Amino acid sequence: GEYVVVKTHCGGHCIDKGVRGCLFNDYVKPLTNYHIFMQACATSTKYNHKKGRNRIAQTYNPMRVKKSIFNVRDPLDIITARFLNEMEGPRGKGQKTYKTNRKGLREWCKDYDGQVGSKTLVKQMYPKTKGLVHAAADTTCHAELFRIIQFYSQGILMSKIFKYETFTLHFEDYDKDYGETKDEIMRFLEKREKESAKSETFFKKYGDSDYEYFNGDQVKAAKKFMKLLIGKDRESKDMRKLFQRYL
Repeated sequence: GEYVVVKTHCGGHCIDKGVRGCLFNDYVKPLTNYHIFMQACATSTKYNHKKGRNRIAQTYNPMRVKKSIFNVRDPLDIITARFLNEMEGPRGKGQKTYKTNRKGLREWCKDYDGQVGSKTLVKQMYPKTKGLVHAAADTTCHAELFRIIQFYSQGILMSKIFKYETFTLHFEDYDKDYGETKDEIMRFLEKREKESAKSETFFKKYGDSDYEYFNGDQVKAAKKFMKLLIGKDRESKDMRKLFQRYL
């Protein structure tokens, strides 16, 4: 059958800079409330060409979704990419600039974890998981790791409830075998690739196996934090499977 392919970032992924536009409730609510997360996934924008390509809100029926692809990336690589993206973008008045190296990322994460939103996570959310508060003290960018894990957990829950047929795509699979990874996606979507569209894609890498921006102790602490958050019970089995190569 033919499928219309759409992309969604759902909700809870904005970077908390302590300013309006990404406040605590903007990401905590979708990451802890399934219904709000689902609504965010089903919300997008479309262009109104009659008014000069103005974008207007559009909500889709999630029941119409037949298949879903989970694009999974190493959480430490996500943090690195977000840090570098922040440094490449324009800095607002009074915003601190960090060096794009291990020291710079460590300082960025320290400031990130020291914000009101991150401290509220520690006080309100972390105590729900035994040992997480203590583990957070040794974890670089623990607030961002918490949000990444919660994001994927909500995605798995939504896929289970709606019984979507799901394909898991790990970001680094493109580098290991681009051709086969691409072909698997096309088979899953039951689509054929046009000859004119065939090409190689190259991705900017920030270090995937050697963690260019994290030292050994930071990696060890991050993995401990993620393992605690994911848990060991039956309900977390799918999350452990999804992240097993990063734990």
